Amino acid sequence: MTEQSNPIPAPSRTFMMIKPDAVRGRSIGAIIATLENHGFEVVRIRDRQLTPAFVDHFYAEHVGKPYYPPHQAFMVSGLVVGLELRGENAIGRLRGLAGASDRAKALQGTFRQRFGRGMPENAVHSSDSSEAALREAQLFFDTFAYRDPREFGADEGTCG
Repeated sequence: MTEQSNPIPAPSRTFMMIKPDAVRGRSIGAIIATLENHGFEVVRIRDRQLTPAFVDHFYAEHVGKPYYPPHQAFMVSGLVVGLELRGENAIGRLRGLAGASDRAKALQGTFRQRFGRGMPENAVHSSDSSEAALREAQLFFDTFAYRDPREFGADEGTCG
């Protein structure tokens, strides 16, 4: 008879973005402390000012929807902070901590209930799948994953 061991779940990774409203509200530290208190490890962290072109690429599936123009304007209104996180069942657990997109429907104690102001100012973005987490983390952290030529001062796609 062989002894069976209980496999320890391998940590997974996910991506989270702290949006301009929560950055302006000085909530970064409280959000990171909550993540760490819930067993998440911060693998990478970076702040950046998003451009409209970057937001369009990041949220491509939402472009053209009626709610998108105010969302895009909000996302470029100030700094955001991106975090690549590691932990057991990272995607599901982070989405639970984030709460419902609409602050009014978010459970007590979730990031959106605690730090959000409404729609689109709902404090955080969290990836909804492992594929999205990989794509979003690469896009946010890899400076060459997507760059708008205007970020380099180029005009109409040419180097100037």
